[in-house]
Amino acid sequence: MHNGGMHNLSIEDLAKDYSIDGRTLPVLRDISLQVRPGEFLSIVGPSGCGKSTLLRLIAGLDREFSGSIRFQGEPVLGTSLERGLVFQDHRLFPWMTVAQNVALAMRNSGLSAAEQSGRVEAHLELVRLSDFAKAYPQQLSGGMAQRAALARALVNKPKLLLLDEPLGALDALTRVRVREELARIWMHEGTTMIMVTHDVDEAVQLSDRVVVMDARPGRIRHVLEVPVAHPREHANPLLQQIRESLLSELMNTTGPRAT
Repeated sequence: MHNGGMHNLSIEDLAKDYSIDGRTLPVLRDISLQVRPGEFLSIVGPSGCGKSTLLRLIAGLDREFSGSIRFQGEPVLGTSLERGLVFQDHRLFPWMTVAQNVALAMRNSGLSAAEQSGRVEAHLELVRLSDFAKAYPQQLSGGMAQRAALARALVNKPKLLLLDEPLGALDALTRVRVREELARIWMHEGTTMIMVTHDVDEAVQLSDRVVVMDARPGRIRHVLEVPVAHPREHANPLLQQIRESLLSELMNTTGPRAT
């Protein structure tokens, strides 16, 4: 476990509304959460509970909210290279090579060309794509493209990486492989990670803690500790137990009403 004294991210009494046709729709309510430096935290919950909205707020992509979000003691007032974001679809530019896609993330970093190419090389190595630096996204498998997206997000050495269903578009086998890759990178880099996922197995396998949310409006229902050292064996009986209690917790959440 990477533990520091100070909280990396502190969310207090966060609330968020959308306005639709003049009506106010509450999306998030009473969200308070402290995330430790180097922690891997997953957020699970039914569709429409505001998981992705919460991630966007932490990223600084949306400034309309009440309450406070502080990162390393400073209020979040917009995007920053210190907070990286990886989406479900890799969002690589098809007309650029893998190396060019990764380098593009550093255009506002103020690093010299030599430093930039050194970093690109190091991060492609980190995600095991060195041999594909000159390949184009359409020449990559889905798992490789998502690893390239991880390299792009990590190349600025963010202190916090936000992952929105990063493995959601992958087939089951690739998903497990990229998940193992993600765990390895996290242990290697010590970056704080917050991941939104629908996959209970994934959440339990990777996280130090799992936040379970209720929908309408989105609230934190429960925070589950996963006190198992990394690297983790999938068959670990304690993990199995935590998976089951997480599943039953999710069954009890207020999700979208059946019509």
